[in-house]
Amino acid sequence: MEQNGDSCSRFIDTAQFDSLFLRKYHVAYSIALQITQDVPDAQDIVQVAFCRLWASRRTIRGRVDIWLAAVVRNAALDIVRTRSRGEITYSHKDDEGACHAASAEDEALLDMESLWIAAALESLCVTDRKLLQESFFERLSHSAIANRSKLPLGTVKSRIRSSLKKLRHLMQAA
Repeated sequence: MEQNGDSCSRFIDTAQFDSLFLRKYHVAYSIALQITQDVPDAQDIVQVAFCRLWASRRTIRGRVDIWLAAVVRNAALDIVRTRSRGEITYSHKDDEGACHAASAEDEALLDMESLWIAAALESLCVTDRKLLQESFFERLSHSAIANRSKLPLGTVKSRIRSSLKKLRHLMQAA
């Protein structure tokens, strides 16, 4: 593994894992705590995330920090959704009960990211954009999309794959 721990090249021994844990724990905990606003939940989420990391250590490709952040974020959001029955809030109350909204910087970054994604999606042809929408937002299987759009299954898979490649390229360029 690289010294900074950003890349996972199948770390095997516990010393490498311990080193990674020490470097990445606070970042993972911060993500979980920011989303859940609950210390015990954040601690549980981080523990589960690192257990998953250890269990998946031979199959993870790419950057461990991105993988770990995604696992922590998704687990935290699951807890928030469960607690609020689908209503996620990004504000929290302090001991006096005052409510604090997300920072302006965070909101601006989310807005910029949304604009980049929207612009990248607009660059796709209508058919490909519709296929991606059905696949990712409506969570339809490729077979269901093929049946709905009256396209061969192979064509649906190829168009979705090539659209994702194009989006990835556009997002990296932005």
